[in-house]
Amino acid sequence: YIKKLYYHIFLLFHVDRKSQMNTNIDSSKMQVTRQKIIKCFLELYAEQPFEQIRIKSLAEVIGINRGTFYLHFLDLNDLIESIEDEQMKVIANIGKQFRYFYYSEKTDEFAQFFKAIFDYIVKNKEVFKILTSPHSRPNFRESFLEMMRNNSKQKYHSILVQAKGKELLKKEYMIESIINGNLGVILCWIQSNINLTTEELAEFMSYTVLKSPLEIMKSK
Repeated sequence: YIKKLYYHIFLLFHVDRKSQMNTNIDSSKMQVTRQKIIKCFLELYAEQPFEQIRIKSLAEVIGINRGTFYLHFLDLNDLIESIEDEQMKVIANIGKQFRYFYYSEKTDEFAQFFKAIFDYIVKNKEVFKILTSPHSRPNFRESFLEMMRNNSKQKYHSILVQAKGKELLKKEYMIESIINGNLGVILCWIQSNINLTTEELAEFMSYTVLKSPLEIMKSK
């Protein structure tokens, strides 16, 4: 009886282990297919507007059927949103890690916050170039701008809470001027094939926030 019991336990363990191995294999295959879909989509997105891309043509290029695509994404909107959200989450996490530098009033320390983000962008420059191209959806740029707006309001919270009426409005306009200008610089930098080092751009960005435009224009 005891031998039979051990034998049944062995069979149950063996079957469960084999099932777990198959699950891991299936999970690995799913991940590979998912990455292929993302890679192929980005290649198409680099060449044409989002509205012109079709699931059918995407599946044909990869060599999968439409059903396989729907195992990973609800539709093309779900696909592009997952790509955009993933990048924004990484940038937000980097920002949290370097939050100390963001609140510094010293340009060299403040620049470290930007450099960490720019280093990540450089490592993934092809993805960012596609997501910020002239024919790309505005959603990613808007998300980037909103993150910058929230960060700025946190940085200058003590100043903003003391302002009222038109004084507050002018300060909010100043924030909008700074973040929209800085985002424009970042997008231009990405689309110009990273023509400044991350250190150079981070230093410039730090100056645009902490110094006046006149000071920057006069500096060498």
